[in-house]
Amino acid sequence: MDGLTLSALEFVDRYNSLALDELIADYSKLVQSFGFQHFIMAGLPTYGEDPESLIIVNRWPQEWLDRYRERAHFYFDPVTQWSFSQTRPFLWQDAREGCDATARAVEIEGEAREHGLVDGVGFPVADPDHWQAVVSLASDRHCELSDRQQALIYLSSVLCQGRALELKRTMALPRAELSPREKEVLTWIAHGKSSWDTSVILNVSERTVEKHLASARTKLHVSNTTHAVARALHSRQIRL
Repeated sequence: MDGLTLSALEFVDRYNSLALDELIADYSKLVQSFGFQHFIMAGLPTYGEDPESLIIVNRWPQEWLDRYRERAHFYFDPVTQWSFSQTRPFLWQDAREGCDATARAVEIEGEAREHGLVDGVGFPVADPDHWQAVVSLASDRHCELSDRQQALIYLSSVLCQGRALELKRTMALPRAELSPREKEVLTWIAHGKSSWDTSVILNVSERTVEKHLASARTKLHVSNTTHAVARALHSRQIRL
């Protein structure tokens, strides 16, 4: 058994007994042994959501994360956009070749390279808090992974991301439950109704609808109604 395989299996043996900091430290050491210096684990946002608010674990260079946020690269990055349509592991190069080589895409790839993110691999993963999620690993050189190596990192990444979610939930504040009326109002808004439409449907004043929306935004820790709808859907408090 080669050293990389042994390292991955040892991580699998112990990941479930580790505290969050230990888990991330061990995972970081593991992926570094495969040639990846940086990684991120995050939910993929729906329209209106802030991508940064869905980050589970971040080990991107801070300068790159700041630039990514400042330029709103998420919605133009072939790697992140490719994540929405994939169910199996993929190389960043696959994403870049599979998407249109727009000027913005070329710009993002160039800036990533400047920050040491030359190539990488993406792993679509399950996440009960979001519609979709991904673990993305970055290397400062071209990726060359055997099928076995890719499978080993994939297994380790899925287990690490799931365990990290569990641990973060235990440390989080209890989820704020929406009232029945707040759920009802958000459901109608989610179906494309305006505050006025919703007030007519529910036979209440528009001001009352706005009060329920404001309360829902506060409970869900968001700044706008679109984000409130997305978060309520993600947390299964409303359904379409």
